[in-house]
Amino acid sequence: MKRRIGNEQSCSREKARAVFFHPVIDSSLEQHEEREHVCTAVVEAKDNDINPLTMPIDIIGAVFSFLEFDDVAKCSLVSSDWSKAISSVDNLKIDLGENSEKKLRFAIKHLRNLTKIHLICSNGDFDSDIMEEFLSICITSKKLKSFSLDAPYFILSIENALKSLFGDDAPNLELFRFSGCRFATISDLIDLLRCKKQLKVLDLSCIRFNDDSTYRNQPGVCRALSPYMSELRNLEELNLFGWDLQHFDEEKLFSGLKLLKKLNARGANDASLAALAKHCSHLQMLGITDCFSDISIHAVLNVLRKSRIKTLRVPYVTGTGSGVVHMKEVCEASKTIENVTVGLRLWHSTVNPTISWKEKEELMVQATAEASNNRVNLRVHVW
Repeated sequence: MKRRIGNEQSCSREKARAVFFHPVIDSSLEQHEEREHVCTAVVEAKDNDINPLTMPIDIIGAVFSFLEFDDVAKCSLVSSDWSKAISSVDNLKIDLGENSEKKLRFAIKHLRNLTKIHLICSNGDFDSDIMEEFLSICITSKKLKSFSLDAPYFILSIENALKSLFGDDAPNLELFRFSGCRFATISDLIDLLRCKKQLKVLDLSCIRFNDDSTYRNQPGVCRALSPYMSELRNLEELNLFGWDLQHFDEEKLFSGLKLLKKLNARGANDASLAALAKHCSHLQMLGITDCFSDISIHAVLNVLRKSRIKTLRVPYVTGTGSGVVHMKEVCEASKTIENVTVGLRLWHSTVNPTISWKEKEELMVQATAEASNNRVNLRVHVW
Protein backbone atom coordinates (compact mmCIF):
# COMPACT_ATOMS: atom_id res chain seq x y z
CA MET A 1 0.00 0.00 0.00
CA LYS A 2 1.34 3.42 -0.92
CA ARG A 3 0.49 6.37 1.25
CA ARG A 4 0.57 9.82 -0.24
CA ILE A 5 1.87 12.57 1.97
CA GLY A 6 -0.55 15.48 2.14
CA ASN A 7 -0.10 19.18 1.44
CA GLU A 8 1.07 21.66 4.10
CA GLN A 9 2.42 25.20 3.98
CA SER A 10 5.74 24.75 5.75
CA CYS A 11 8.88 24.11 3.73
CA SER A 12 9.49 20.75 5.37
CA ARG A 13 5.97 19.58 4.69
CA GLU A 14 6.11 20.81 1.09
CA LYS A 15 9.09 18.54 0.58
CA ALA A 16 7.48 15.72 2.49
CA ARG A 17 4.43 16.03 0.29
CA ALA A 18 6.40 14.86 -2.74
CA VAL A 19 7.29 11.51 -1.22
CA PHE A 20 5.39 8.29 -1.79
CA PHE A 21 6.65 5.48 0.39
CA HIS A 22 5.90 1.97 1.44
CA PRO A 23 8.12 0.70 4.25
CA VAL A 24 8.40 -3.06 4.09
CA ILE A 25 8.34 -3.91 7.77
CA ASP A 26 7.68 -7.19 9.47
CA SER A 27 8.01 -6.23 13.09
CA SER A 28 5.98 -5.15 16.10
CA LEU A 29 6.41 -2.24 18.49
CA GLU A 30 8.65 -4.10 20.90
CA GLN A 31 11.15 -4.92 18.14
CA HIS A 32 11.97 -1.23 17.82
CA GLU A 33 14.18 -1.55 20.88
CA GLU A 34 16.20 -4.34 19.28
CA ARG A 35 16.69 -3.24 15.71
CA GLU A 36 17.25 0.11 14.09
CA HIS A 37 18.03 -0.90 10.53
CA VAL A 38 15.59 -3.70 9.84
CA CYS A 39 13.59 -2.64 6.83
CA THR A 40 13.88 -1.74 3.20
CA ALA A 41 12.09 1.32 1.91
CA VAL A 42 10.45 1.15 -1.48
CA VAL A 43 10.35 4.77 -2.58
CA GLU A 44 8.85 6.60 -5.49
CA ALA A 45 9.24 10.38 -5.54
CA LYS A 46 8.07 13.14 -7.83
CA ASP A 47 11.46 14.72 -7.31
CA ASN A 48 14.24 12.20 -7.95
CA ASP A 49 16.52 14.21 -5.68
CA ILE A 50 14.50 13.10 -2.66
CA ASN A 51 16.07 10.09 -0.99
CA PRO A 52 14.19 8.88 2.08
CA LEU A 53 17.37 7.47 3.61
CA THR A 54 19.14 10.84 3.51
CA MET A 55 16.22 13.20 4.05
CA PRO A 56 16.72 15.92 6.68
CA ILE A 57 15.26 15.06 10.06
CA ASP A 58 12.81 17.96 9.97
CA ILE A 59 11.32 16.64 6.73
CA ILE A 60 11.10 13.14 8.17
CA GLY A 61 9.30 14.62 11.15
CA ALA A 62 6.88 16.26 8.73
CA VAL A 63 6.31 12.87 7.11
CA PHE A 64 5.48 11.42 10.52
CA SER A 65 2.87 14.12 11.09
CA PHE A 66 0.72 12.54 8.37
CA LEU A 67 0.80 9.01 9.77
CA GLU A 68 -1.10 6.98 12.31
CA PHE A 69 0.75 6.08 15.50
CA ASP A 70 1.42 2.46 14.48
CA ASP A 71 2.89 3.61 11.16
CA VAL A 72 5.15 6.11 12.91
CA ALA A 73 6.51 3.37 15.15
CA LYS A 74 7.21 1.13 12.17
CA CYS A 75 8.64 3.78 9.86
CA SER A 76 11.07 4.83 12.56
CA LEU A 77 12.93 1.63 11.70
CA VAL A 78 13.89 2.82 8.22
CA SER A 79 17.20 4.30 9.39
CA SER A 80 18.88 5.95 12.36
CA ASP A 81 17.78 9.38 11.09
CA TRP A 82 14.19 8.21 10.88
CA SER A 83 14.50 6.88 14.41
CA LYS A 84 15.88 10.21 15.67
CA ALA A 85 13.10 12.09 13.91
CA ILE A 86 10.52 10.54 16.24
CA SER A 87 11.53 13.03 18.92
CA SER A 88 10.30 15.87 16.69
CA VAL A 89 6.75 14.52 16.60
CA ASP A 90 4.52 16.95 18.47
CA ASN A 91 1.04 15.70 17.55
CA LEU A 92 -0.04 12.26 18.73
CA LYS A 93 -3.21 10.23 18.26
CA ILE A 94 -3.27 6.72 19.75
CA ASP A 95 -6.01 4.13 19.64
CA LEU A 96 -5.44 2.17 22.84
CA GLY A 97 -7.80 -0.59 21.82
CA GLU A 98 -5.06 -3.15 21.19
CA ASN A 99 -1.55 -3.38 22.64
CA SER A 100 -2.20 -0.27 24.70
CA GLU A 101 0.62 -0.99 27.14
CA LYS A 102 3.19 -1.41 24.36
CA LYS A 103 2.01 1.74 22.62
CA LEU A 104 2.21 3.83 25.77
CA ARG A 105 5.66 2.48 26.67
CA PHE A 106 6.87 3.30 23.16
CA ALA A 107 5.50 6.83 23.54
CA ILE A 108 7.13 7.18 26.97
CA LYS A 109 10.53 6.30 25.54
CA HIS A 110 10.48 8.23 22.27
CA LEU A 111 7.91 11.04 22.35
CA ARG A 112 9.02 13.81 24.70
CA ASN A 113 7.99 16.94 22.80
CA LEU A 114 4.26 16.50 22.43
CA THR A 115 2.06 19.57 22.28
CA LYS A 116 -1.14 17.72 21.31
CA ILE A 117 -2.40 14.34 22.53
CA HIS A 118 -5.57 12.52 21.48
CA LEU A 119 -6.16 9.15 23.15
CA ILE A 120 -8.93 6.75 22.16
CA CYS A 121 -9.95 3.84 24.35
CA SER A 122 -12.93 2.44 22.50
CA ASN A 123 -13.10 -1.16 23.61
CA GLY A 124 -11.97 -1.57 27.17
CA ASP A 125 -9.43 -0.77 29.86
CA PHE A 126 -5.88 0.56 29.88
CA ASP A 127 -3.13 0.50 32.48
CA SER A 128 -3.64 3.55 34.68
CA ASP A 129 -0.09 3.57 36.05
CA ILE A 130 1.48 3.57 32.60
CA MET A 131 -0.94 6.26 31.48
CA GLU A 132 -0.01 8.38 34.49
CA GLU A 133 3.70 7.94 33.73
CA PHE A 134 3.17 8.94 30.10
CA LEU A 135 1.17 12.06 30.98
CA SER A 136 3.62 12.99 33.71
CA ILE A 137 6.45 13.10 31.18
CA CYS A 138 4.36 15.19 28.78
CA ILE A 139 3.43 17.65 31.52
CA THR A 140 7.03 17.92 32.75
CA SER A 141 8.12 19.15 29.32
CA LYS A 142 5.70 22.09 29.77
CA LYS A 143 4.88 21.90 26.05
CA LEU A 144 1.53 20.11 26.19
CA LYS A 145 -1.29 22.41 25.09
CA SER A 146 -4.02 20.03 23.95
CA PHE A 147 -5.37 16.86 25.57
CA SER A 148 -8.30 14.82 24.27
CA LEU A 149 -9.62 11.52 25.60
CA ASP A 150 -12.39 9.30 24.28
CA ALA A 151 -12.91 6.55 26.86
CA PRO A 152 -16.59 5.65 27.30
CA TYR A 153 -15.89 2.26 28.89
CA PHE A 154 -13.35 3.31 31.51
CA ILE A 155 -14.15 5.12 34.76
CA LEU A 156 -11.65 7.94 35.09
CA SER A 157 -10.19 8.99 38.41
CA ILE A 158 -7.72 11.66 39.44
CA GLU A 159 -6.08 9.08 41.68
CA ASN A 160 -4.72 7.09 38.74
CA ALA A 161 -4.60 7.80 35.03
CA LEU A 162 -5.22 11.56 35.08
CA LYS A 163 -3.28 12.51 38.18
CA SER A 164 -0.71 14.48 36.17
CA LEU A 165 -3.42 16.76 34.77
CA PHE A 166 -4.57 17.79 38.22
CA GLY A 167 -4.73 21.44 39.23
CA ASP A 168 -1.77 23.65 38.38
CA ASP A 169 0.40 20.72 37.25
CA ALA A 170 -0.69 21.44 33.67
CA PRO A 171 -0.88 25.25 33.51
CA ASN A 172 -0.24 25.55 29.76
CA LEU A 173 -3.17 23.48 28.53
CA GLU A 174 -5.35 25.32 26.03
CA LEU A 175 -7.67 22.46 25.04
CA PHE A 176 -9.38 19.89 27.26
CA ARG A 177 -11.69 17.36 25.58
CA PHE A 178 -13.30 14.44 27.43
CA SER A 179 -15.91 13.31 24.93
CA GLY A 180 -18.19 10.55 26.19
CA CYS A 181 -16.01 9.82 29.22
CA ARG A 182 -17.15 8.54 32.60
CA PHE A 183 -15.70 10.03 35.77
CA ALA A 184 -15.67 8.31 39.13
CA THR A 185 -17.03 11.40 40.89
CA ILE A 186 -17.93 15.01 40.19
CA SER A 187 -14.96 15.98 42.39
CA ASP A 188 -12.54 14.42 39.90
CA LEU A 189 -13.86 16.60 37.10
CA ILE A 190 -13.74 19.68 39.32
CA ASP A 191 -10.11 18.96 40.24
CA LEU A 192 -9.22 18.72 36.56
CA LEU A 193 -10.70 22.14 35.89
CA ARG A 194 -8.84 23.89 38.69
CA CYS A 195 -6.06 26.33 37.75
CA LYS A 196 -6.54 25.96 33.99
CA LYS A 197 -6.19 29.68 33.39
CA GLN A 198 -4.92 29.29 29.81
CA LEU A 199 -7.71 26.96 28.70
CA LYS A 200 -9.42 28.11 25.51
CA VAL A 201 -11.45 25.03 24.54
CA LEU A 202 -13.40 22.80 26.93
CA ASP A 203 -15.41 19.85 25.60
CA LEU A 204 -17.39 17.85 28.15
CA SER A 205 -19.85 16.36 25.68
CA CYS A 206 -21.94 13.46 26.99
CA ILE A 207 -20.00 13.14 30.25
CA ARG A 208 -21.16 10.52 32.72
CA PHE A 209 -20.35 9.89 36.35
CA ASN A 210 -19.72 6.30 37.40
CA ASP A 211 -22.55 4.11 36.06
CA ASP A 212 -25.35 6.67 36.26
CA SER A 213 -26.14 7.90 32.76
CA THR A 214 -28.62 10.51 34.03
CA TYR A 215 -26.36 11.98 36.73
CA ARG A 216 -25.05 14.62 34.37
CA ASN A 217 -28.50 16.21 34.14
CA GLN A 218 -29.12 16.72 37.84
CA PRO A 219 -29.30 20.41 38.77
CA GLY A 220 -27.03 19.93 41.78
CA VAL A 221 -24.20 18.59 39.64
CA CYS A 222 -24.48 21.41 37.11
CA ARG A 223 -24.59 24.05 39.83
CA ALA A 224 -21.54 22.54 41.54
CA LEU A 225 -19.56 22.89 38.31
CA SER A 226 -20.69 26.44 37.54
CA PRO A 227 -18.19 28.42 39.70
CA TYR A 228 -15.21 26.32 38.57
CA MET A 229 -16.07 26.67 34.90
CA SER A 230 -16.57 30.39 35.43
CA GLU A 231 -12.94 30.67 36.51
CA LEU A 232 -11.77 29.68 33.02
CA ARG A 233 -11.44 33.33 32.05
CA ASN A 234 -9.74 32.71 28.70
CA LEU A 235 -12.25 30.13 27.49
CA GLU A 236 -13.37 30.69 23.91
CA GLU A 237 -15.21 27.46 23.14
CA LEU A 238 -17.48 25.43 25.44
CA ASN A 239 -19.14 22.19 24.35
CA LEU A 240 -21.74 20.87 26.78
CA PHE A 241 -23.72 18.59 24.50
CA GLY A 242 -25.64 16.23 26.77
CA TRP A 243 -25.92 18.74 29.61
CA ASP A 244 -28.99 20.82 30.42
CA LEU A 245 -27.80 24.41 30.34
CA GLN A 246 -30.82 25.56 32.35
CA HIS A 247 -29.59 23.50 35.33
CA PHE A 248 -26.40 25.54 35.67
CA ASP A 249 -26.14 28.74 37.64
CA GLU A 250 -26.19 30.71 34.39
CA GLU A 251 -25.29 34.03 35.97
CA LYS A 252 -22.32 32.54 37.78
CA LEU A 253 -21.21 30.50 34.77
CA PHE A 254 -21.29 33.16 32.07
CA SER A 255 -20.11 36.06 34.23
CA GLY A 256 -16.58 34.68 34.01
CA LEU A 257 -16.68 33.64 30.34
CA LYS A 258 -16.57 37.06 28.74
CA LEU A 259 -14.28 35.87 25.92
CA LEU A 260 -16.56 32.97 24.92
CA LYS A 261 -16.98 32.64 21.14
CA LYS A 262 -18.61 29.22 20.71
CA LEU A 263 -21.22 27.44 22.83
CA ASN A 264 -22.90 24.09 22.21
CA ALA A 265 -25.36 22.75 24.77
CA ARG A 266 -28.90 21.50 25.21
CA GLY A 267 -31.85 22.21 27.45
CA ALA A 268 -31.54 26.00 27.53
CA ASN A 269 -34.36 28.36 28.40
CA ASP A 270 -34.90 32.11 28.18
CA ALA A 271 -33.07 32.72 31.46
CA SER A 272 -30.01 30.87 30.11
CA LEU A 273 -29.97 33.00 26.98
CA ALA A 274 -30.49 36.20 28.97
CA ALA A 275 -27.36 35.50 31.03
CA LEU A 276 -25.47 34.57 27.88
CA ALA A 277 -26.47 37.81 26.15
CA LYS A 278 -25.53 39.83 29.24
CA HIS A 279 -21.99 38.52 29.63
CA CYS A 280 -20.77 37.02 26.31
CA SER A 281 -20.66 39.82 23.77
CA HIS A 282 -17.94 38.07 21.72
CA LEU A 283 -20.12 35.04 20.97
CA GLN A 284 -19.87 33.93 17.32
CA MET A 285 -21.50 30.50 17.37
CA LEU A 286 -24.49 29.27 19.40
CA GLY A 287 -25.95 25.78 19.15
CA ILE A 288 -28.81 24.67 21.42
CA THR A 289 -30.30 21.21 20.83
CA ASP A 290 -32.79 18.86 22.51
CA CYS A 291 -34.69 21.53 24.41
CA PHE A 292 -37.21 20.28 26.95
CA SER A 293 -38.46 23.79 27.61
CA ASP A 294 -39.28 26.49 25.10
CA ILE A 295 -36.73 29.00 23.86
CA SER A 296 -38.56 32.08 22.67
CA ILE A 297 -37.58 33.98 19.56
CA HIS A 298 -37.37 37.12 21.70
CA ALA A 299 -34.62 35.58 23.86
CA VAL A 300 -32.73 34.58 20.72
CA LEU A 301 -33.05 38.06 19.24
CA ASN A 302 -31.66 39.52 22.45
CA VAL A 303 -28.53 37.35 22.09
CA LEU A 304 -28.14 38.37 18.45
CA ARG A 305 -28.33 42.07 19.24
CA LYS A 306 -25.69 41.87 21.96
CA SER A 307 -23.14 39.57 20.31
CA ARG A 308 -21.31 38.91 17.04
CA ILE A 309 -22.93 35.61 16.14
CA LYS A 310 -22.21 34.18 12.71
CA THR A 311 -23.72 30.71 13.19
CA LEU A 312 -26.98 30.09 15.05
CA ARG A 313 -28.49 26.62 15.55
CA VAL A 314 -31.73 26.73 17.55
CA PRO A 315 -34.06 24.13 15.99
CA TYR A 316 -36.41 24.27 19.00
CA VAL A 317 -36.93 28.03 19.10
CA THR A 318 -40.62 28.95 19.27
CA GLY A 319 -42.28 31.91 17.61
CA THR A 320 -45.36 33.95 18.36
CA GLY A 321 -46.29 34.74 14.78
CA SER A 322 -45.27 34.12 11.19
CA GLY A 323 -41.91 32.47 10.53
CA VAL A 324 -41.39 34.96 7.71
CA VAL A 325 -41.66 37.89 10.11
CA HIS A 326 -39.40 36.25 12.67
CA MET A 327 -36.66 35.51 10.13
CA LYS A 328 -36.74 39.13 9.01
CA GLU A 329 -36.27 40.07 12.67
CA VAL A 330 -33.28 37.74 12.89
CA CYS A 331 -31.62 39.37 9.88
CA GLU A 332 -32.28 42.84 11.27
CA ALA A 333 -31.02 41.97 14.75
CA SER A 334 -27.58 40.87 13.56
CA LYS A 335 -25.36 42.19 10.80
CA THR A 336 -22.84 39.38 11.33
CA ILE A 337 -25.16 36.36 11.11
CA GLU A 338 -24.41 34.03 8.18
CA ASN A 339 -25.86 30.59 8.99
CA VAL A 340 -29.15 29.91 10.78
CA THR A 341 -30.87 26.65 11.68
CA VAL A 342 -34.41 26.78 13.04
CA GLY A 343 -37.43 24.48 13.15
CA LEU A 344 -40.99 25.00 12.05
CA ARG A 345 -41.92 25.71 15.67
CA LEU A 346 -40.73 29.21 14.82
CA TRP A 347 -43.96 29.57 12.83
CA HIS A 348 -46.78 29.63 15.39
CA SER A 349 -49.43 27.02 14.65
CA THR A 350 -52.28 29.55 14.80
CA VAL A 351 -50.79 31.71 12.05
CA ASN A 352 -51.72 30.70 8.49
CA PRO A 353 -52.72 27.16 9.54
CA THR A 354 -53.85 26.27 6.01
CA ILE A 355 -50.36 26.69 4.54
CA SER A 356 -48.41 23.44 4.29
CA TRP A 357 -45.15 22.94 6.18
CA LYS A 358 -43.28 22.79 2.88
CA GLU A 359 -44.70 26.13 1.78
CA LYS A 360 -43.84 27.69 5.14
CA GLU A 361 -40.26 26.49 4.80
CA GLU A 362 -39.97 27.94 1.29
CA LEU A 363 -41.45 31.27 2.39
CA MET A 364 -39.01 31.51 5.32
CA VAL A 365 -36.00 30.76 3.10
CA GLN A 366 -37.11 33.34 0.55
CA ALA A 367 -37.76 35.99 3.19
CA THR A 368 -34.35 35.38 4.77
CA ALA A 369 -32.54 35.75 1.46
CA GLU A 370 -34.35 39.01 0.69
CA ALA A 371 -33.93 40.52 4.17
CA SER A 372 -30.20 39.76 4.27
CA ASN A 373 -29.35 40.38 0.60
CA ASN A 374 -28.46 36.67 0.38
CA ARG A 375 -25.99 36.98 3.24
CA VAL A 376 -27.79 34.50 5.50
CA ASN A 377 -28.11 30.80 4.71
CA LEU A 378 -31.23 29.35 6.37
CA ARG A 379 -31.79 25.68 7.15
CA VAL A 380 -35.23 24.66 8.40
CA HIS A 381 -35.72 21.42 10.32
CA VAL A 382 -39.03 19.78 9.47
CA TRP A 383 -40.07 17.53 12.35
